[in-house]
Amino acid sequence: MEQDSQNIDFLYDFVYLDRPRAQSWLAQLIAEGVPVSAKYSGAVTRAKMIEGAGGVPGVAAGKAAATNSGTDTHERQFNTEWSVPLTLVDMLDGDGFLGRGLDGAQQGSLALVTGRIQLTDIGFLAQVWDAATANMLAMTKITHANKASLDAQKKHLTSIGGILKVMPKNPQIYMLTADGKVAWAVLKPEHSIVDTSMLTLTYGANIQGDWHMIAVIDALPDDHEDTAAPPFPMGGILAQQFPEILGPMREAVGRSADAYAVNPVAIFRAVPKQ
Repeated sequence: MEQDSQNIDFLYDFVYLDRPRAQSWLAQLIAEGVPVSAKYSGAVTRAKMIEGAGGVPGVAAGKAAATNSGTDTHERQFNTEWSVPLTLVDMLDGDGFLGRGLDGAQQGSLALVTGRIQLTDIGFLAQVWDAATANMLAMTKITHANKASLDAQKKHLTSIGGILKVMPKNPQIYMLTADGKVAWAVLKPEHSIVDTSMLTLTYGANIQGDWHMIAVIDALPDDHEDTAAPPFPMGGILAQQFPEILGPMREAVGRSADAYAVNPVAIFRAVPKQ
């Protein structure tokens, strides 16, 4: 049976998709709810000419012809799971909910961001860190001149390894746009379509190509914060120390001060026709 096909110029190759959130947004845009399947029915009329020798009494010998006709019905069912993100993009864009890029993006808004990706797979690094750094240091020839610096480097790498072991194991990504803006995000493994450790082994830290991300803007860069707002009251000595401790920790192992924090719903690239 010949399948119907759309006239398209490229495909979407998804590596990350938060299906529950995508379905939640789509359910707010479609009154009937999110379609989970589609059913199409059709009918084909067939006809066949039947010929036979004339043997009917009172009719001259010859050939007689008759037409045998009928109708065949068919039904096709389609899984609409993967049409959800495509439909969502079209509807968000058409209804004016989806901004382009990070320029002028507001906290809580939705944006379609395009750029190059740097991936840090924390879980993968935590597993291989000790062996990888020991191998790296073993390949360096120790001399009287570099012994002190190598000892300092070893202590530094050991401290980083200790941080990796206690950090949340979610992968982190940075996306650099063409106009120099940076988006930072934490990925949830259950929404990753491609294993992030495989991406690390394939590309290293920098993933080749241009990628697109639909995301919620969670936080603006530090220089965008509202400096006119009154200081937040902090109760107790421990609470007062939090900003001094968490601020440097965030920059060391999380979002940098110049980056937008975003919550991705989909990460994909365009696959053009050859």
